[in-house]
Amino acid sequence: MNLELIKKAYQDWTMNKWEYNKAHDYYKGDTDAMRTYKMVTERSNNKANVNFLKKFVKEEVSYSVGNDITYISKSSSESIVNDIDYYLGCWKEDHDSNLTKNMILYGTAFEICYISNKELYAKVVSPRNGFAIKNSNEELVYFAHIYSLNDKEFIDIYDNKFIYHLDGMFNQVKEPTPHIFGVVPVGIAELSEEGIKDTIYNDIKGLQDSYETNLSDISNEISDFRTSYLKLINSQIEEEDAKKMKKMGIIMTPKDGDADWLIKNINDSFIQNTLERLEKDMYQITAHINHNERLQSN
Repeated sequence: MNLELIKKAYQDWTMNKWEYNKAHDYYKGDTDAMRTYKMVTERSNNKANVNFLKKFVKEEVSYSVGNDITYISKSSSESIVNDIDYYLGCWKEDHDSNLTKNMILYGTAFEICYISNKELYAKVVSPRNGFAIKNSNEELVYFAHIYSLNDKEFIDIYDNKFIYHLDGMFNQVKEPTPHIFGVVPVGIAELSEEGIKDTIYNDIKGLQDSYETNLSDISNEISDFRTSYLKLINSQIEEEDAKKMKKMGIIMTPKDGDADWLIKNINDSFIQNTLERLEKDMYQITAHINHNERLQSN
């Protein structure tokens, strides 16, 4: 095992994994727009979270693996297909959807194969918890799986013969475990060579932030109508009288007095057009169909 090479790759992964963590935050709805939304003292401060990223990712997962995957033998051998169905029958039902979700969200996902109770299994690992090391021929030579146990970090390193068990300081914690695969037992699912730069997250992050900020702003403007300022002209009232009038819904002014509400003149069309434009752009960039719109027949 080339420990120095793995340490260097680990440092690079540590420096770059923030982007995968950020994509995960957006998938959960924890966006920059919600985190940094500007609060106004003593006014409405509603935050409207609209998770387009999760919607688009779930749609693509549903389209891709919503139905069971079927296998066809090129040699027309039914026994091969039956063997595949048999050996994969013990896998979790959501394995394919979980792998696809991670690949679409991060641009890359990993699948670790292992043997348990004489059965073949596979575990999905996101790039938030693992990285691959390839040689100059793009062949996989090592894979690192990083995980936490009792608040301590551990690293499992896979090569073509062993699984090496290390702690967060790259010290060996137990003897290497041999495996039977003869190659690094890890599959890599990639959308494209650009990785996370070619994902829905990267494409619509800014648009979703703008949509949530604008929607939150207009929501608070509407809410603030309930606390608009009452403008009194040529009149004066005591605090107790104001409370009574508010409760009764009646305003009493002198003969020459007048009263009205001091409110903003909001251009509803401008706000609606802005939200519709942002939503339309997100659908266009992701090449998704808005199923809430009535489609024209062919």
